[in-house]
Order: sequence, then C-alpha cells, then structure tokens
Amino acid sequence: MKSRLLFFNTTNDYKWEEAALVAREFPAIQLKRLQQLVVEVNSLDLSAVGKQKVLNVFREIQIPVFVEHGALDIDYLRGLPGPLSKPFWDTLEGDICDLVPPDKPRGTVARSVVAYCDGRKVHIIIRQVSGSLADTARGSRLFQWDPVFVPQGSDKTYAQMSVEERAQRSQAALAYRELFTMLSG
Repeated sequence: MKSRLLFFNTTNDYKWEEAALVAREFPAIQLKRLQQLVVEVNSLDLSAVGKQKVLNVFREIQIPVFVEHGALDIDYLRGLPGPLSKPFWDTLEGDICDLVPPDKPRGTVARSVVAYCDGRKVHIIIRQVSGSLADTARGSRLFQWDPVFVPQGSDKTYAQMSVEERAQRSQAALAYRELFTMLSG
C-alpha cells in the first residue's frame, strides 16, 4: 500500500500528539508536522476561522496542508467564547467556570474545524461533542479549556483523560478521522 504524506501545521504539542495518535489508525497516511506561525482571524464563524488559517499557511509554504481550530460554546453564554476560546482561556483560565452561576445549566459544546488546502480547494470538516462546563478546572493535561470540558457520558474533563482516552471521543479526533478517511481513498 502506497502511503500519502500529509502535513499538519500546528505549534501546539497537544494537537500534534492527538493527531499523530489518530493517524496511526490509517496505514495509508504518513503524518508530518509543520510549525509555521500563522495569524488567526478573530471571528465567531468557526468555518471562516479554519479556512483563513489554512489559506494563510498554504500561501506561506505552498504545499497541501491542514490545520485545526477549536471552539468551546457555552450555552449560558449564548455560544461564547466559541472560536474565541483561546483568548478567553489565556485571560481567565479556570475562572471561565465562574462565568456560569452555580444554579444555571452548564451545557457546553466542544467543536473543532479541520481545514485542508490542496492548492485547488479548501475542505472544511467540523465535528462537535456535547458536554458540560465543569464547576472547577480539573486535570493535569493543561491544554487550553481541556480542564473545564466534561464530554457527555463521562465524569472526567478532557484534561483528566489520557491522550488515548481523549482521542477516542474528542471533536478534533472525529474531524481528523474524517479527513484521513477522505485522503486515504
């Protein structure tokens, strides 16, 4: 079987670790990491963020590449911070849990966009996982909002899970699998 070389641009070690783990499920995919710094657009439109991010990378490197961008949609905050989760987390960290009063519903959706550009077309894949906002940050795997998101059917935050556990259920892993399936055929 001929393998396909696929480039993932990320400066984030946690994203790389999860994508590389998922890629092992696909013998036809040989994943390589790029760490091109890219300006991210600030928008509440996750698809637009992913598309602009991958186009910015593609313009710099001129080879087919994919990127990932996450969003944490908190129901009580009408979907915020959404794709702006990184600046929210960088500012508030675990205090983000305090934005929802204790007596209010804590429903949350974690979303990821995986955007792939082959030079002719941009492919956008968005996947999501429902869950809840933890009462307090928990866990040692401190990647952005992982310590505050509890996926449905679990009592652990993503940060309390091993990378293998997280890769079985995360929205990013679901999107990676769809991309790798599309490119394996």
